[in-house]
Amino acid sequence: MLQYKGYMISGCSVPIYMKGCQSRGSVCKVGRAGSIIELQRLDGEMFKSTKEAEAHGLELAREWVDRKIAWRVPVS
Repeated sequence: MLQYKGYMISGCSVPIYMKGCQSRGSVCKVGRAGSIIELQRLDGEMFKSTKEAEAHGLELAREWVDRKIAWRVPVS
C-alpha cells in the first residue's frame, strides 16, 4: 500500500483462468483505533502480464482519489 493524498492505495492483479490478469485497485483510509477501512475497490481491464495489471490497478486508485478530492466543497 502507498500513501496518496491522505489515502492508502494499492494495485493488484487477479488471475483469470485462460484469459490473463484483471487489474484491481483499492482505496483505504485509516479509521479510529488504527483499523484500515476499504473505501473503494475498482476492477479494471484484462492484461497479459501481472505487472501491467498491478500498475493499472494503482492508476485506477489514484484516479478515484483525484476525482473524490476534486468534488470536495471547500469550507470557509
